[in-house]
Amino acid sequence: GYGDHRDLHSFPTRRSSDLVEKQVKTYKVKKGDTLQKISAEFYGTTKKWNLIYKANKGKMKSPDKLYPGKILTIPAVENR
Repeated sequence: GYGDHRDLHSFPTRRSSDLVEKQVKTYKVKKGDTLQKISAEFYGTTKKWNLIYKANKGKMKSPDKLYPGKILTIPAVENR
């Protein structure tokens, strides 16, 4: 009956939230970390540190001041 159709509508919502979770990662800063180091770990290059900085500008005073225990947002990079 009609109940089946309603169940189908809940799937897209769930799927898109899964995608969002995969795209945006978080990282807990460790002692001695730099944005370049974190960039290398997530993106395989130190050159994308600026993306991490932009995504976390509200939480950081400057790109060279990272405090252990702070949770940073790591934005997804589209491979083009």
